[in-house]
This record gives sequence, structure tokens and C-alpha cells, in this order.
Amino acid sequence: MIIRIDGYAEDIFISGRSYPVKKVREMYRHAMTMTYEMEHFPDLFCRLYRFDRLDEIDLDSDVVMDVDTDLVYRPG
Repeated sequence: MIIRIDGYAEDIFISGRSYPVKKVREMYRHAMTMTYEMEHFPDLFCRLYRFDRLDEIDLDSDVVMDVDTDLVYRPG
């Protein structure tokens, strides 16, 4: 599963085990309760759920986490 974390400053792509979107929303909410700084969110999420950051940019993602609007959705 590839997730795009859509932030104000940059988009970050992470990959890991596949989950239903509903579960990813729960994971997102849980990770958000553990940090106040958005620049720390991707690394925290990766540590909590064993995802890895990807160096590639502009990949096709399975899920988007928009940290500005708190939306988690399938693109398309």
C-alpha cells in the first residue's frame, strides 16, 4: 500500500501493509493524537505502523492523508 501524506509544505509517500481505508482513518486519528507538530507526523506514523518512507515523488497512491483538512480518502 502506498499512502501520500498531503501537507502544506510537501507531499510525503510511505509504503507498508495494505489496510482498508476505514482502518487507515483510525490509524491516522491515533497518530494525530500523539503529535502537535505536523513535520513529525510522517515519521511517527511510520514508526507506529511499520511503514517506510519512499524517496520517489509523485507516485500513484492507494490512500491520501490530507493533514491540512484531516481527510483520509482514496484518490480518483
